[in-house]
Amino acid sequence: MKKGALLFSLWIAGGWVMAEVRAPQVAGQFYPADPKELRETVDGAMAAAGEIRLEGEPVALLSPHAGYAFSGSVQGYSYRPLQGVSFDTVVVLGTGHYFPTETGSVFDGVSYQTPLGEMKIDSEFVSDLLKLSPLFQANQKAHQREHSVETQVPFLQRALGSAQIVPIVMGNPPAAVCRQMGEALARLIQKQRDRGKKTLLIVSSDLSHYPSDQDARTVDSSTLQALLTMNPDYFSQVNAHWMRQGVPHLSCVYCGEGAVTTVMAAAKELGADQTRLLRYATSAEVPYGDLSRVVGYAAVVFIKGNEKREEQFVVSEETRKVLLQMARNAIAQRVGAGLKPVPTIEDPILKRPAAVFITLKKNGQLRGCIGGTEARMPLGEAVPYFAAAAAFDDPRFSPLQQEELEDTHIEISVLSPLKRIRSAVEILPAVHGVVVRRGARSGLFLPQVWLETGWTKEVFLDQLCAQKGGLAARSWQDPQTELYIFTVFSFEEIERVG
Repeated sequence: MKKGALLFSLWIAGGWVMAEVRAPQVAGQFYPADPKELRETVDGAMAAAGEIRLEGEPVALLSPHAGYAFSGSVQGYSYRPLQGVSFDTVVVLGTGHYFPTETGSVFDGVSYQTPLGEMKIDSEFVSDLLKLSPLFQANQKAHQREHSVETQVPFLQRALGSAQIVPIVMGNPPAAVCRQMGEALARLIQKQRDRGKKTLLIVSSDLSHYPSDQDARTVDSSTLQALLTMNPDYFSQVNAHWMRQGVPHLSCVYCGEGAVTTVMAAAKELGADQTRLLRYATSAEVPYGDLSRVVGYAAVVFIKGNEKREEQFVVSEETRKVLLQMARNAIAQRVGAGLKPVPTIEDPILKRPAAVFITLKKNGQLRGCIGGTEARMPLGEAVPYFAAAAAFDDPRFSPLQQEELEDTHIEISVLSPLKRIRSAVEILPAVHGVVVRRGARSGLFLPQVWLETGWTKEVFLDQLCAQKGGLAARSWQDPQTELYIFTVFSFEEIERVG
């Protein structure tokens, strides 16, 4: 008999077969082994979260998976919105801490057991999933010692009661693979919906591991904002950025990054258009927590609402002034002009990777515009970098001279993550900026171009292809041409500050 599993005989289709119940592995370690104490712990955590009203239908949620003494209060926030809501099936994606598995290892036994009883496996969903995609494989070994799924089950048992479960453990494959896994899950869940069955996605993951409390809050603030955009590519870029920064003792930003990316992709396919951060905490907040070495925890819900919310940065007025002065100083330093002091502010958004464009105008006429569509640098570094590039490296203009600086006006545009669209019908004039790509050629217009030119959508796209993309004017109508939209948070100097 496998460790952690109960074997019993079951009569199926005229013969006796062996079926498995996964026995509790971490009861008495990660959560109480006594049923009464466990019920009181879980119920108390959800009650402490208070009433949480969601404006829409919960599609997926993020819940931590540390010991309840550390993360149980945050888990209470994750599961509180589920009380009073019914689901037929819950798909739980956890990360594999012990068994090496890149793709989805599905538990295909009879049930997951905790001190509160058994939670039945949705065998029909499991069977259909294994047939649908080779990225999911039946693998009970990956679940033998694993706590990432098990720690979710007592909360599910108390919040939902009779729902069935589909336990999946996975590693951290490339984002492209995670998207494929998410899309496969979404297709199957949609089929379930079409048959009148309600299915919920849960991703089990903690956040940053082992930096100081201060560093964890800086990193987690940035990566959570990336998660809330529901853009898997941007999420991966931000996480990779922080892993390159040399933050002391930071071993990962999400221990279940692959599972989070997969659920994010699935939730988007299923119509989730809103996210809500319900609670954030670190392990330092418990009485015996250590400020020098922490793990971050968050409760996040993905919601299918009634209206789409555009993804964008929002920058405070104080931070805008700082960024504009940083941009002007970057140009002034190159031409030997005097610099003005930049106030020191503590705004996490300055450390969040961002795609930025800097536009320079002289006497109302364009004098330079350069930026990037990918978030490769933190906002506080990207602004001075692209300000200097717009002033001195735009091939359409000669380098800016010192005597021009006084009459040069600076505008900063912070881009939302790019969103691929199927046709130009989805483009909203004066709202969306657009990127056109075909092969090695690409071009970009900011949303401001709509207002400056008064062009119709057709003229806007014709000019984008011809002027910026080096393509035939009507290339945007060709299915081989890729179209992307984005929004911007744009701000500019009110008056000259040179």
